[in-house]
Amino acid sequence: MSLAQLGADVTGVDISPTAIAAAQTLAEETGIPARFVVADLYDWLPTQEPAFDVVFMTYGALLWMSDIDALFAALARVLKPGGRCIGLEFHPLAMMYEQGRLTYPYSGGAHVVGETGVGDYVAASGTALAPSGFVEGQVGFKNPHATNEFSWGVADILGAQLRAGLVLEVVREYLYANGCKIWPDLVEQPGRRYAPPAARCRRSCSAGRRAGRSNPTPGSSARCRPFMDDPRKTHLAHRPGAFSRPPRLS
Repeated sequence: MSLAQLGADVTGVDISPTAIAAAQTLAEETGIPARFVVADLYDWLPTQEPAFDVVFMTYGALLWMSDIDALFAALARVLKPGGRCIGLEFHPLAMMYEQGRLTYPYSGGAHVVGETGVGDYVAASGTALAPSGFVEGQVGFKNPHATNEFSWGVADILGAQLRAGLVLEVVREYLYANGCKIWPDLVEQPGRRYAPPAARCRRSCSAGRRAGRSNPTPGSSARCRPFMDDPRKTHLAHRPGAFSRPPRLS
């Protein structure tokens, strides 16, 4: 909805009816025009035409994806010429730790079952994830539902984009995470960023990519360019061509 406020024609997709209901309620209460769809991306994307200028994925999306090659192939197909695929994620290395201990596999799509479920990371992050005002919810929340996650490393993520025919423009890694306290020992920094203590500041928290769909003209070439100073792994890929206005985002 932040993108919709900037003038984008936005479609949000999530497999969770609860998450989509919350998004729809927020859109109605704020008067921000946006569409939301309850769907499995692997089922929904093949039904779409190549009509989107931008595909945007942020924190905690890729770890739920069981087939990353199928995902990026489908994302590339729905982009217009000139369209961009932008991802902002926690670094795969950061996802290997549990309570400071190296616990989970790094790559290859390894299937990880989390018996304790997703914790209340919003409460753990406090005002950093609620800049408009933090309201304490259920204290000591325990999630009874196990999770099914998949470990994708940096090479897995970038390779899947390249195999999908996207042109990789930017890859960045960061030593902090925006807003979310993914480890209990992270220290809050200015700008709602969380970073490891100075003694261990070389441990990467996040990364990003930017890639796109390309039909280069003879003699043209893709070149890297700055994207944004953000706390994750910033990936961006592109497909050169003209954008429509307002852009359509998924």
